[in-house]
Amino acid sequence: MKSLEEKIDNLPIELQAFRDKLLSSRREFVSITLERVEELDFKISKVGGLPYLPINQEYPTDRKGQALDFLAQINFAEMPRLDNYPTEGILQFYIVADDEYGLGFDDVFDSDTRVIYHENIELDFQKEFAELEAVRENDMYESPLFENRQFKMIFSDVQEESVACYDFNFDRLFKQNGWRFFEQFKEKENICRDAYSEYFSAMGHRVGGYGFFTQIDPRYEHDNLNEYTELLFQLDSDYDSAEDRVVWGDAGVANFFIRPNDLKNRDFSKILFNWDCH
Repeated sequence: MKSLEEKIDNLPIELQAFRDKLLSSRREFVSITLERVEELDFKISKVGGLPYLPINQEYPTDRKGQALDFLAQINFAEMPRLDNYPTEGILQFYIVADDEYGLGFDDVFDSDTRVIYHENIELDFQKEFAELEAVRENDMYESPLFENRQFKMIFSDVQEESVACYDFNFDRLFKQNGWRFFEQFKEKENICRDAYSEYFSAMGHRVGGYGFFTQIDPRYEHDNLNEYTELLFQLDSDYDSAEDRVVWGDAGVANFFIRPNDLKNRDFSKILFNWDCH
């Protein structure tokens, strides 16, 4: 696996002048691959299936009291360590089971998405989820998980990257968004952009690092979102030759962002949830 320095060395010569800035945007992340499994332990890192939930805790609901759909959970004891992220406990992601997955398209904070952190994992926990079963049996049920499949998360080692050109942090670094920045290279614009995106696309399932978008990073359009700089979790659309795994609309991607201090303080009550598609 190439180091960040080696990746930058392999970029077109036109981009070498920006080496110091690219290195200054260094971030660590852990990429995730999904393995389809029929039965999964309640406490394991997973996408789909059934969540870990302590005996005395109520199942998560939206503001109307309707049960949410369980999307994924990360058991941090299974994942390589990232600075400021938990090293233990289970972090869970719940969404609305409709065709918008609860996203507030007019107001990104008008969302019923919930992120819940279980710092301590108890020996006794729930094993039956009538509320969740009712959600998934509803005729109007919508899910990004194909045929309601479940997957075990497999984590990579910690990796490093420079800022992705469609993440709003690129604009913070270069005072230009990705499209404008590469225009300066004229006839080599596409060559430079494609080479950069090959190494620093931010695509795929991941924790940490930068975000990937099929449309536009919502933080470009709303000044009140600029503090949400940390990528807590990203679940991309996922295909292979045998089956569809995860599909957000027309091959989209979902991101969960958090403010740095909230991440350090283990406060997951205020999350920026976004998903978009082609």
